[in-house]
Amino acid sequence: MIISRLLLFVLSLFLLSPSYLGAECLKGDCQNGQGVFSYFGGMKYTGQFKNGKANGQGIKTYSDGTKYIGQFKDGKFSGQGKKTFPDGAVYEGEFKKGRFFNKGTYSMADGTIYVGEFSYGQFSGKGTYTFPSGAKYEGSFMNDKFTGQGTMTYKDGSTYTGNWVNNAPSGQGKAKKADGSSYEGSWWNGKFDGRGVLTKANGKKEEGFWKEGKLTRKEKTSKEKKQSLGGSGWKY
Repeated sequence: MIISRLLLFVLSLFLLSPSYLGAECLKGDCQNGQGVFSYFGGMKYTGQFKNGKANGQGIKTYSDGTKYIGQFKDGKFSGQGKKTFPDGAVYEGEFKKGRFFNKGTYSMADGTIYVGEFSYGQFSGKGTYTFPSGAKYEGSFMNDKFTGQGTMTYKDGSTYTGNWVNNAPSGQGKAKKADGSSYEGSWWNGKFDGRGVLTKANGKKEEGFWKEGKLTRKEKTSKEKKQSLGGSGWKY
């Protein structure tokens, strides 16, 4: 019984040894210095070490083609760096504990580009998101989505400026189309919703309360109200 337990203990040490797991120092000083370390799964780190962990400037590559070049702290991406992904996406900027953090630029293979603030890997704060079509959103982000105050400018010149929630105009805002028509008022989930004024390209206005993009209760426009009061409005 004692011998079998001893053999089991020795075997467990062997199985957990770095060389068996494919993790080993290939070159240099992988404790406190410059070296090359190979990890289980095909990862490889080349750079500076401190107390056996990646610390300082270095390069880390993965078996799927992912590559990081930049600063490390306690084995994690931390500081300025550049990370390239297999699908062609590239992030360049600041990292914290392995994630995109603070200011950076994220470019996708299809031409989409985000430049702005990040929080633990997500678009969060102020930024600019440019679509492949040329449309551009500038404003606030939260959890990778347009949320807060922002302006969307479309390829044809149409714009929306106002509040956003989860990528859709929601709250108070103003939209203006390339043909000159506009809507100013309350929105919800990308549609006129609440009190607002629609001005058509010919100058005619529809003012009142809207629900899911449709006028449900019409009110007199400011001009109509003025005319009903005698043409020039109240007189004192």
